[in-house]
Amino acid sequence: MFLDRVTLRRSPVGLCSVRRLLLGVGLSFCALQGGTADEKIGQDEIRTAVRRGEMRSLSEIEDLLRDKLPGEAIKVEIEREHGRWIYEFKVLDRGGQRFDVYVDARTGEILETKRK
Repeated sequence: MFLDRVTLRRSPVGLCSVRRLLLGVGLSFCALQGGTADEKIGQDEIRTAVRRGEMRSLSEIEDLLRDKLPGEAIKVEIEREHGRWIYEFKVLDRGGQRFDVYVDARTGEILETKRK
């Protein structure tokens, strides 16, 4: 299975900063293949995917998920699995329980929620 992954860690000021990093500042992202950093995915590839309609921006996805996540997002990853972009939200609820929420990056549909 081929898997590209971009990891974005939440800053103290929240996902707004993560969005700015994803869309603005020059970051390079590691693509994971078989669990090892193998290639780099640049922000240009992500912007191109958004422009082509292959995925929605993180800000659009946040708006769609505003009241649907089981807690506060503390980390966001973007994965490309078999050509499909997927946002993975690491979420912490008020009781300290962690969830992984997988979201189709094109439609904003929640595909799966796993309790950790």
